Amino acid sequence: TVDNNALFLNSSDYDSPGGYMLGELAIIKSEKFIAQDFKLSCSIKSTEDLLANKHADYAIIYNYQDAQNYDYVQFHTYDISINRIIDGDRFYQEKFVTSVDFDTFVKIDVQLDGDALSISINNNLIYTFAITVDDPGQIGFGGYNDAALFDNINLEGNLKNDTTPPAAPGGFKISAN
Repeated sequence: TVDNNALFLNSSDYDSPGGYMLGELAIIKSEKFIAQDFKLSCSIKSTEDLLANKHADYAIIYNYQDAQNYDYVQFHTYDISINRIIDGDRFYQEKFVTSVDFDTFVKIDVQLDGDALSISINNNLIYTFAITVDDPGQIGFGGYNDAALFDNINLEGNLKNDTTPPAAPGGFKISAN
């Protein structure tokens, strides 16, 4: 739902099959945006009691093919992980410890540029991870079984400049007539 122009996701009654897949997804329509290289900026604020629910989590989804195949960056207050869902099974690609206070809005940037996934929090680069992307897919937001607001959403495709030099001129040809 959209509440005061912010996207509100609430999946509190969700029981993840095997604890692997996100419970609530909001995917940007494919006719609006599908890209392999992108930068997504947003602000995330938990609506959970983070003292009682220390495992509250929120996700930025990318390369979404279908409900059984996608990648995502998962944010907790104590760590960030990069995950891949393949045929419904989760594979951790990377996990690193950090501290994020989701009691207030936190600015998150996730950028995929070729084979590098970069994650920034409050304009500070936290981590860059070498990644393989098979096919471009849809982008979105999610969570396992927690409620959050996603606001100030800005999504840009990274257009690659053509680095191929122009063809050399054919030169002049002089003919005697």
